[in-house]
Amino acid sequence: MRTRSGLYVFKSLAAGLLTSQMLFSLQIYAANHKLYERIKAMADAGYLVVPNEATAINLTGIDSAFYGALFFSLSVGAFLSLGALAGAWIWDRLGGRRRMVLNTLCLPWAACICAVNAKGFCPWITAVFLAAPAVTFGVAIRWMPAEGLDRRRLAAAVLPAAILAGMWLSQMDAHMMIDIRDGLLLSNSLGRNINDFYYRYTLYPAEVFKSMNQKLIKTVGFDAGVKPALQAEIEKRLVDFDYLKMRHPALCDLWIRQAGGLLVLEHDSKSVVQTPVQTFFSQTSRIIAEFSEKTDRWPFYRRFTLTSVLIGLPVLCYMGIYGTAAMIARTLKSRHASFWAAGVCLGAGVVLLAFFYASRPGDLDNDRIPDALGTSRPRNRVAALKTIARKNLEIADYPVYAGLLSSEHAVERYWLVKCLGVSRKPETLALIQNFLDDPQANVACMAFQALGRRGNSRSVEVIVSRIAGLRHGYVQWYAYRALRSLGWRPAILMQKSS
Repeated sequence: MRTRSGLYVFKSLAAGLLTSQMLFSLQIYAANHKLYERIKAMADAGYLVVPNEATAINLTGIDSAFYGALFFSLSVGAFLSLGALAGAWIWDRLGGRRRMVLNTLCLPWAACICAVNAKGFCPWITAVFLAAPAVTFGVAIRWMPAEGLDRRRLAAAVLPAAILAGMWLSQMDAHMMIDIRDGLLLSNSLGRNINDFYYRYTLYPAEVFKSMNQKLIKTVGFDAGVKPALQAEIEKRLVDFDYLKMRHPALCDLWIRQAGGLLVLEHDSKSVVQTPVQTFFSQTSRIIAEFSEKTDRWPFYRRFTLTSVLIGLPVLCYMGIYGTAAMIARTLKSRHASFWAAGVCLGAGVVLLAFFYASRPGDLDNDRIPDALGTSRPRNRVAALKTIARKNLEIADYPVYAGLLSSEHAVERYWLVKCLGVSRKPETLALIQNFLDDPQANVACMAFQALGRRGNSRSVEVIVSRIAGLRHGYVQWYAYRALRSLGWRPAILMQKSS
């Protein structure tokens, strides 16, 4: 039964997003428990692990799975639901609900499902790709108003989106996402809460979709047939690639057995790479890269997620604003609700873009840096710091920078620490430690990265002494990466001997 309800878009998208959220939550809940078991086993074996046990225990909670799933629901789930809604609209308004048109519309959907499973069947993601569009499509067809195509209302909805997309694309470059974070998120309380939510809950849910080489810490185990001396040599080589030795096959990302003069590299009890022993030692990097590529089941899904973030989430936000404005206009008995909604969306998008453009600093000429650092305008100070960091200039050559060490602006502290990381003066090294406990996670992350970049081996002791007490997953991740860049090598009881 078809109805003239103007809420069919909201109903169908809500149904698709709720379906996605439920399925992603279940998947991430199971994956988080598996990750926690591996982390606990590594910690019990005596390794310094990330996340540490105090943080890892949070992975077992339902709230962690639910919040982690939100990112994928609002990106992948939104993109799938929007595609299904568009398909339902095309089938009804343009295709006359003919079966041939429906079959044609299903082809991209089927192609995506095949691509997701091209390197192995993925039940949870397949369930999302099947259920979210199907539910959205079904609800849309059930509640879609029984009316003809109104070209004016269609233009009112689509044209502002196209105009805004073109305007925002004009600002796209290598620094755009960082500038959005700096200008639109870290500059205000609401934005900081969104930023902090993202960095607190998305790191470990994404772990399941990473290739082996993208994971921070991996595990390796050896079959009993591999001689102890050979095991020791392989383990010593693999620790450079962040593989830690474990004993139980179920806890190992890589399991190695020997077959005559060959080493057989296995994953999930399946042979992945076979190589002569000597070739393994002479071409370890290539072989590990080959193992990572052959065990990576998620290349298409990662690309799909990125596309969803860039398209699905912005379109969902646009439709949310458009629908809300149109509903308010209809409540006020306006005859032109669609045009009022279009004006609101276009106006909001232009204002947001103008604010972003005004907050986006460009690189300065070197002779303008001292004045910019000393100005009372935060935008100019950030522009100077970004210029110093991007050009690898020496921050100590601009003594006025000392006034920014106690800045209340997170963006300024972030870029100041980045500048300290590229500094070559001994006196600036100690200043970095003042930011290791910064309440803003991005700043603390950059402080640990800066210590790693400076390359002073004495920073290893500083980082090791702090990493077990850190409570933020991303900060721990950066701290561990800094340790590795300083030449620190994981080993049993390393955290105790250090």
